[in-house]
Amino acid sequence: MREGFNFLVTGFGFKMVSAEDCSVRYESDAVIVVVTLDPVSQVIYLGVLPQNAAPGTVPYAMPEIVALTDPKVAAAYEEWNATDPMTVSRGILLLARDMRLYGADALRRDAACFERLAAARPPRDEAGSEQRLRDDALAAWRLRDFATVVSDLTTLGKHLTDVEKKRLKYALAKVTPAN
Repeated sequence: MREGFNFLVTGFGFKMVSAEDCSVRYESDAVIVVVTLDPVSQVIYLGVLPQNAAPGTVPYAMPEIVALTDPKVAAAYEEWNATDPMTVSRGILLLARDMRLYGADALRRDAACFERLAAARPPRDEAGSEQRLRDDALAAWRLRDFATVVSDLTTLGKHLTDVEKKRLKYALAKVTPAN
């Protein structure tokens, strides 16, 4: 994963701050970029977030970023599904290409870009609804914040989807010390 996104370090001044088997996180003084291969859904996800984002803010995904520049491309944009090493490599290269092509303003710390991204999102229900918990758990999952994933999904209790159950099990294994 790191090789495809080295351009963040060399071209935009980011530092790689963490790397795991399925995730890598880059940060600049103003922007966070997370690239994750979801071990449950097998989707390669890229999320971008300003450093000063409020807690619980869902990272901006590639379809949102693409929509700022080319709404027609965004309408057909799909996250990359990777089931083997070859499709992971190809997906990483295509995602990196798309980030360079469509996400340069965000990577350059363009405040107006993040304002346009925020304005394009529908307003969230702030009442603590079930959907908000799901959104927050997904945002935490994508940022590899497993303690928040456990907290949010546990709150949903028996109303979890099969994917959420798998994510909860995975997150629990990450936050629970082995005996």
